[in-house]
Amino acid sequence: MERRRARRYTVWFPMQIDGGRSSDRLAVSQNVSATGVLVATAARLEVGERASLTFQMTRQDPKERIVRGRIARVERNQDDEDGMWPYFVAVQFDSPAPDLQPLLQQIAGGGEPGAEDEPDGGSEPEGKPPGDRG
Repeated sequence: MERRRARRYTVWFPMQIDGGRSSDRLAVSQNVSATGVLVATAARLEVGERASLTFQMTRQDPKERIVRGRIARVERNQDDEDGMWPYFVAVQFDSPAPDLQPLLQQIAGGGEPGAEDEPDGGSEPEGKPPGDRG
């Protein structure tokens, strides 16, 4: 069984993804950790391609962040195959970004820094989009 190296947080914010033949494409984070991110996007990317992600996590933290990594997984978004977000793309960062951890914890509404990737016991993260409660 695979064990994650960092806790993942279910948070949603817009990102710009550049990789392969796709540049300046919009993506929306699905879950983020200090070592990688899963995004929903229309960008057609391939496993192994290099990617750069640009994002701002909150209005209170106006710093634009840029992380680079490699596409680790691409799969069809079964809930939106013909819509705006037909793909889920997992990006593994080239190097960990531990400075993201406290912000992710704050946005997601808690959790212990450094905890293993475990189910959250059914609590709903604060970052969940309105109307998506089910």
